[in-house]
Formats: sequence, structure tokens, C-alpha cells
Amino acid sequence: MSKNKLIKNSIVLNSLIFLTEKLNIGLLHPNDEEKIIDLFLRLHFLGKLKDENSENIYLWAINNNWSDNSAQKLKDIFKGVNDGNIKISKKHWDDNILNILEKKQ
Repeated sequence: MSKNKLIKNSIVLNSLIFLTEKLNIGLLHPNDEEKIIDLFLRLHFLGKLKDENSENIYLWAINNNWSDNSAQKLKDIFKGVNDGNIKISKKHWDDNILNILEKKQ
């Protein structure tokens, strides 16, 4: 399976690409984890994560040069947010971040 076919929703894919560009994917800092939570909660609130699965998030990250440890943390955060176990985050991104990511091609 192509690495981009692992992710069904284009805004989720754009968000993962954005995170890859913005974070230290070799060794996530706790602030990086909070940024992921913030973005995933926004996506979850809009129902954009429901068709994705945590294993594909992990595989996408590995295929896009995330370290195994960082990819596992990304997967765990995704699962926590998608399952409703992570509900609170500090605000790290501008309010219009999803509009910007939705328009990326």
C-alpha cells in the first residue's frame, strides 16, 4: 500500500505532513506531543479522524521518516483522542489552522 493511501481523509494527511514539517520527528519533546494533541482534537471535533485507524497513522509516520518511538507516540495520541480518552489540550495553533490545512494540495 502506498504511504499516502494509508490515510483516507485529505485534511488528516495534510495535518500529518504539516506535523512532519514542524516537529522534531526523531525525538518528540513534550511540547511536540501537546501540539499533536491540539491538532488531533480539532480534527476529532469535526469528525475528520473517524475513518482513520491508529495502525495506519503509525505506518504512515514510519514511511515518512518518523523514528519508531515518535511514530508510536503519534499512534498512541491518535488513539487516545479518537477513543475520547484525551479531551483537553493547550492551544498551540492559530484558530484557522484547519482551514489552512484543508486548502493545501
